[in-house]
Amino acid sequence: MTFFFDHNMPPAVAEALGCLGISAVALRDEFLPNTADEEWMPAVGKLGYVIVTRDRNIHKRVAQRQLYKQLNLKGLFLGPAFAKMKLRDLAKWLLWRWEDIEETMAAAKPGEAFLLQQRGRFQKL
Repeated sequence: MTFFFDHNMPPAVAEALGCLGISAVALRDEFLPNTADEEWMPAVGKLGYVIVTRDRNIHKRVAQRQLYKQLNLKGLFLGPAFAKMKLRDLAKWLLWRWEDIEETMAAAKPGEAFLLQQRGRFQKL
């Protein structure tokens, strides 16, 4: 399973996870940094990547949500508390919960999305 960190996530997080043997890709590794969600989502879907983002708009905007479902993407949306975290704290927190993240996303069905709160709870969106 490969995790795709979009432009709302620091690329360093994907790099750090990669150094630990976790299959993780940052948006900038495969696309231009300003690539619109509607452009990278089909490619990510074809590759079967799991999206990791702090951008809840992907699931809130009707057109993007429909595209997400149509492409059968799987995604992990980080809650608002993660937007305020420093890079080191974000990476440390994600690594601490990584087994739970992998387990949840491995069990997710195509088209499903989960909101991950800082308390560690997964909420199906």
